[in-house]
Amino acid sequence: MLSSLPRGLEECLPPILFVAVVCALGPWWDVYEFDTDEGFNLAKAVLVGRGYGLYDEIWSDQPPIFTYLLSGLFAIIGPSVAAARGLVLFFAALTVWALYRIVRRQEGVLSAWLAFAVLGSGYVFQRLGVSVMIGLPAIAFALLALDQALVERGGRIPRIVASGCLMGLALQTKLFTLAIVPAVLWAVYLAADGGWRARLGRMALWAAATIAIAALFLAISQPSLVADLVLPHSADALGSAFRYQTGWDRLWSLLSGEPVYPGLAAAALVVAWPWRNRYRSIPLIWLGVAALAFRNHTPVWYHHVLLFTIPLAWIAGSLAHVFDVGGVTETPLRHRMARGFALIAMVAAAPVAIQASGRTWQAFHAPADPLDVQGVSEIREYGKSAHWMMTDRPMDAFVAGIPIPPPLAVYSLKREKSGNLSSADILAAINEFQPEIVSSRRLRLPRPVRHKLADGYTKIVDRDDHTLYVLRTRNEPGDPPSK
Repeated sequence: MLSSLPRGLEECLPPILFVAVVCALGPWWDVYEFDTDEGFNLAKAVLVGRGYGLYDEIWSDQPPIFTYLLSGLFAIIGPSVAAARGLVLFFAALTVWALYRIVRRQEGVLSAWLAFAVLGSGYVFQRLGVSVMIGLPAIAFALLALDQALVERGGRIPRIVASGCLMGLALQTKLFTLAIVPAVLWAVYLAADGGWRARLGRMALWAAATIAIAALFLAISQPSLVADLVLPHSADALGSAFRYQTGWDRLWSLLSGEPVYPGLAAAALVVAWPWRNRYRSIPLIWLGVAALAFRNHTPVWYHHVLLFTIPLAWIAGSLAHVFDVGGVTETPLRHRMARGFALIAMVAAAPVAIQASGRTWQAFHAPADPLDVQGVSEIREYGKSAHWMMTDRPMDAFVAGIPIPPPLAVYSLKREKSGNLSSADILAAINEFQPEIVSSRRLRLPRPVRHKLADGYTKIVDRDDHTLYVLRTRNEPGDPPSK
């Protein structure tokens, strides 16, 4: 029996198993690119490692923690896509570990294993678990904060402070974890001893620790909280630019692609009602606040689903509670009916979960896109001695080993449509850094930029999938690739 194992060893089994399954599904380390955001994060980390300042020189609309972690990793082992993805896989394992501990503590061993199976078998979680993106590391910090808030062993005050510090790290990794703050605060309240005054005091201590850590990293990196981290995500222009990727309709469309999460969570709500475990209110608060936060949010990307899959997996795990202790049913007949319903739901979900892992296998084994191979080959051929490269596909520059001008490290459609990347911004970066290579593979260059390039660059490649310009003559030495 797993419950007979030492507690610490038992809790380590799910993350170890998850890592083993993900590695068995295919060579994720060899996939060229899972998402364009991977290139943005890699480019920023490389530039920070070369001495350029985040926010004052490197444009970024995200908090700094993940960039600093990635840059530190590269300082130790050198720039590597595989190493960066391995770092994210470590955070995915931490997420699994924390969720297992939380659900085991509140629901029992079987519920914890079911929650792990639901979360770990999801295609989005498996894919994001090896993608160089910031959402999953942020969720990991937040879930670790929740775990510490609910731990009963050891001193409560140190645990609360640790939980607050971890939540501060989550906020400084990705601000969408603000939606999780009420759930963790409620967990602190539920787990505290004493009357309501003592509980409110613990909540205040937790909030102070959270704010202190968040403020510390804001002071270190010195972004403009509103201009750099908030406004790029709330510009009115985003509503028209991404009108089909907005709010609850988009969220439900994405969640329906992962039916095991909402399906088993709904089954758990039916079987376990009325709930007598007050801690089950925590994932409901998490879900409710996140849903309100995304009601009119634009754009809603597939990786935002992570914010919902964790609490849904927790609720789904409670479905197995009827096999642990008989659930909350009051009569033998209700008890047997609950177990039967739960068993049917889990059996029905199993082939869907297996199919999701099959999608992951296909993604990990997908052959390299010939256009990627050709594009990088062309960049390497004409950029052998390049100091800088301007590109809207930053993974190309990372693979070719050419840094991107700091102001253009994030050359995205969202930045362009939100009004944070104008033709004047691009032209200023070209004039300052004089990139020897300009590659356009995703977005059409603005007309003023094309006119500028026509004056000083030679168009080497001109296809629908790739436009490549090479600088004719560098007028000045320009900034070196490192400071």
